[in-house]
Amino acid sequence: MKPVLAVIVAAVVAAGPTARAAVARPAVGEVSALSIVPASGRAELVVGVSGATHVSEFTLASPSRIVVDIDGVSNALPSNGYDKVARGGIGDVRYSQFKKGTVRVVVYLDHERDYKIWRTATEIHVTIATEPGAQITPWHIGTGKAPMLASGPAATRAAAPAANTTVAAKPAATKPAAAQPATPAPKQAAVAAKPAVTSAAAPAVPAGRGFQAGREPCCRHLLALPVQAALGCFSPGPRY
Repeated sequence: MKPVLAVIVAAVVAAGPTARAAVARPAVGEVSALSIVPASGRAELVVGVSGATHVSEFTLASPSRIVVDIDGVSNALPSNGYDKVARGGIGDVRYSQFKKGTVRVVVYLDHERDYKIWRTATEIHVTIATEPGAQITPWHIGTGKAPMLASGPAATRAAAPAANTTVAAKPAATKPAAAQPATPAPKQAAVAAKPAVTSAAAPAVPAGRGFQAGREPCCRHLLALPVQAALGCFSPGPRY
């Protein structure tokens, strides 16, 4: 039995370091900076990292907390920590080397809030919703400088170019011309045709009617005759 036990013990001892090396992955990057910066309607916790990392997160209650675990890194942050100033619902930020190869960052909130996590090659962003108009003083610890203004993933995405479209120009709207009333033809005054003035034919005066003996003179007929006819009574004729 002793030879068999000795072989088993020797095998375990030989495999032990290899097994431990497979479980404990050495850190290849580091967490070097931590900032809180203001943005429109939100506060952003920005974690500066280097190397290949894996990020996971979860929440805790009483008090409300957001826990961010960063795998594949070591903690290179200074030990003085957060200044305990409330910023957009953030009351405290704590960080530590949670275990070998993992840095844990815990964000303490005044109450449960909506949040979103996104990252770039060198930063991990925790975006936390705040009240409109909340005043947030930037805070930074570690290497480098704090970002001047937080930017969400939508801000880094180029706007899609507008599709080329051809819009037919609409003809200018014109009001139909008001129908002008037809100008009535000038009324022709109905003028009654005046009858042609014709001189009445002078009645024939019988020859010899004048101041003849025994007859009335022809002047009696002058009142009923036109001037021309009346003058005819005085035409030279036989005298008596």
